[in-house]
Amino acid sequence: MTRSWFMDRCNEIWNAAGYPELTGHSFRIGGATELLSRGVQPDIVATQGRWRSHAFLAYWRNVHRILPNFISSAGTG
Repeated sequence: MTRSWFMDRCNEIWNAAGYPELTGHSFRIGGATELLSRGVQPDIVATQGRWRSHAFLAYWRNVHRILPNFISSAGTG
């Protein structure tokens, strides 16, 4: 499965339901948010999302759910 095929199929379904098209970037943001909320280290999330910088941190959603994971482990690493 390619990114193009996946996004074409998703947008076909969403358009049929009356929703606007989305880009793959939405999945990257959602994936990053989910991984961070599960306590995955930001460097690993950046690698998985193929980000070359920490710019993805600007997209954090639900920061109130994410930060406690890292605050509680800040002194252990």
